[in-house]
Amino acid sequence: MFTVGLSDETFRPHQKYDIFILCSFCANSCVVPIENIVEIQFGQRSKVFLRNKRPDLDHLSFSVYFESTISANVVDTLDLVCKDVSEFELWTSVLIGLFEKTISEEVIVKAMLYCSTDREVSESLSMNGRQTSSKTVVSDKKLKQRNSNFTIKARLKNSQKELLKEAFTNQNEIYTCGWNAWGQSCIGDTSDVNVPTVVHNLLGKGVSNASMGWAHSVIVLDSGKMYTCGNKLGTGMEEDTTNAAEISTFSSNEVQRVSCGYGHSLALTDSGEVFSWGTGIFGQLGIGKLIDVFQPTLVRELMDHKIETITCGFNFCLALSAKKQVFAWGINSHGCLGLGDTEMRHTPTEIVALDELGVDSVAAGEYHVLASTERGLYSWGWNGNGQLGHSGIEDSHVPMEVPALHGGRILDISCGNAHSAAVVSSGDERTSVYLWGNNMYEQLGMEDVQHCEKPTAVKQLIDKIVIEIECGAFHTAVLTESGQVLLAGANLKGQLGLGREITSTPVFQEPPVLMDKHVRNVFCGAFNTAFLVARQWVDDAETDSCMTCRKNFTMRIRRHHCRNCGGIFCNSCSSKTAAILKYGITRPVRVCDTCHVKLSR
Repeated sequence: MFTVGLSDETFRPHQKYDIFILCSFCANSCVVPIENIVEIQFGQRSKVFLRNKRPDLDHLSFSVYFESTISANVVDTLDLVCKDVSEFELWTSVLIGLFEKTISEEVIVKAMLYCSTDREVSESLSMNGRQTSSKTVVSDKKLKQRNSNFTIKARLKNSQKELLKEAFTNQNEIYTCGWNAWGQSCIGDTSDVNVPTVVHNLLGKGVSNASMGWAHSVIVLDSGKMYTCGNKLGTGMEEDTTNAAEISTFSSNEVQRVSCGYGHSLALTDSGEVFSWGTGIFGQLGIGKLIDVFQPTLVRELMDHKIETITCGFNFCLALSAKKQVFAWGINSHGCLGLGDTEMRHTPTEIVALDELGVDSVAAGEYHVLASTERGLYSWGWNGNGQLGHSGIEDSHVPMEVPALHGGRILDISCGNAHSAAVVSSGDERTSVYLWGNNMYEQLGMEDVQHCEKPTAVKQLIDKIVIEIECGAFHTAVLTESGQVLLAGANLKGQLGLGREITSTPVFQEPPVLMDKHVRNVFCGAFNTAFLVARQWVDDAETDSCMTCRKNFTMRIRRHHCRNCGGIFCNSCSSKTAAILKYGITRPVRVCDTCHVKLSR
């Protein structure tokens, strides 16, 4: 093993290997305390490596990022290249094990024995109270021969399949179903989808957040990049798009959360800035002009406030700041902005009436809003179906408390076209789901009721621990603590994902395709649903054709899984192999052509 730019160096644990590791070269030493390590990165990605690029050794290289012991608030790197694959696997595994404290003392001793000289082995074992006689010390050459297949994996089992499985479950894939006339389901065509279907061209990229509007969708990756699909009015693209396309014009900080309205979108960055784009004829972009904007544009009126939550209604928006201030802008039909009137606002305006209530979250429907506060639940706006929960159908231009949930600890809220939902803590980790408002398509989980003016507990969910609730225009979805998702209401476009043609159902049901999967988040559009699912290889039953060339699988055209993205491809589209360093896979494995291009860069 050698350090970049140097030669004849060794890299080994110090005798007190549970405290730090030591890299020695000539008379100098680079001491790296374990507690100072910030990150261990595979491949040649650091600045030092980029200046001394050796692509032929990329699969044997790694960098240790650590807080400098000399200068405060400085992160240094120790950049190393191993002599072979075995040494790479051993040292990266040992380092990760030391860093995460998941490796035993016995394994460290074996690691030292494996890659040390006779003298070093004797000294190190002696220092650890295991003095070994010279007769039992095996030469370095013989040790390497004896242990030619010996690898240590700190956290992972010795099987590449297990290694991939663990790495996969740390990421999410996105599945969609429902109305797809504009391509908003991101599956490559405009056919409605009645079963949850994985978004092919985002396989393996890791999805962290998403939102679906009326005719477009926006998806956020773990990297902070945004992708979009559907009607060009909402996506900002030159044409409608049926596959998820990156919003390349956005170059700000990493995106944390997105929200979609009828034809506009909001994005919230890690730094608390808000960007908007799409149609703006009702002031819903918050930029002070009634114009359409086709690339994310900073909402400057919010720059002095660190925003933590955003939500879009039909043609209006709300934002919640770290100081619990709520701002609203856009169309003001039925007083949905909560400002005491029905006048449109072109820029974010604070809802002063909420200042003393301690708002925790906000949710917007077509023209009504819910706000969870320290005192209970408040609502305002359109109330034609009793969706405000005020025991009547009169609109409210200002926030008013929902009496039935007074003093309740609200865990989550959501608004549909004209119905509302809340998850309330029942104590002892139990939850109750309350629904009210329009029930035209049985989205409240009730039969023979047109609408309900008061929050009503859903009895069929009483034995479930619900952690998330989402409302579409006329359907409702709940996510349980166990990762199970259940849906009820309208299914005219297949938005319940049940795989069969039914108009609606009052019974909360789980989509069959998701029964063996762990769902982490659910997002409802007007007539769509998206699910973030713990990543795993796409099941053979989920597709009858290659995810690249679309050729149907037959006895001659066989299925093959890409080990990087988990998709299913024909032999022609997945005949190449590559190492997958981000998962710790250093030996080449089968990957699809798209992943091969990325892994070979």
